[in-house]
Amino acid sequence: MKYSELKDNEEIHSLIKKGNDNLGILGYTDHSEEHAKLVAERAAEILKKLGYKKNRAELAKIAGYMHDIGNAINRTHHAEYGSLLANDILKETDLSLEDRLTVVSAIFRQRLSSPTKQMSEEIGCAKSPRPVLMCMTGSIMRSHSPSLMSIRIKRSLRYHWK
Repeated sequence: MKYSELKDNEEIHSLIKKGNDNLGILGYTDHSEEHAKLVAERAAEILKKLGYKKNRAELAKIAGYMHDIGNAINRTHHAEYGSLLANDILKETDLSLEDRLTVVSAIFRQRLSSPTKQMSEEIGCAKSPRPVLMCMTGSIMRSHSPSLMSIRIKRSLRYHWK
């Protein structure tokens, strides 16, 4: 499965649209397909600039594009719901089990963008600042410019995308 194919998936389109509608009612800003595309492209751009293999950047694009599909069900636990939805959708593709789990894990880990101490300790980053955790997910990198990434952020990315 390639990112270009994923963008044509009707189920994913519907989940993104429903999630954006739900969040609009709650007063959130845009979470449409434009947002999904931006996150996907930025995630891949960061990994490419760090020298990761093309496959890793492709997986980051897929995770980035799908990272908010859980909002179609619930905002509070959208990372958890999104990872489950993504797993079901990606099971029907030619993505290997290992690659599917990498994508699903990245979608789930976005919950760490507002970490509690316990969640941070789960991944060994109790003292890491919020931006490092955001970048670790590989899926919600919208607030980081690749040219401004620190060595700590690069190391965190290596942990997730190795």
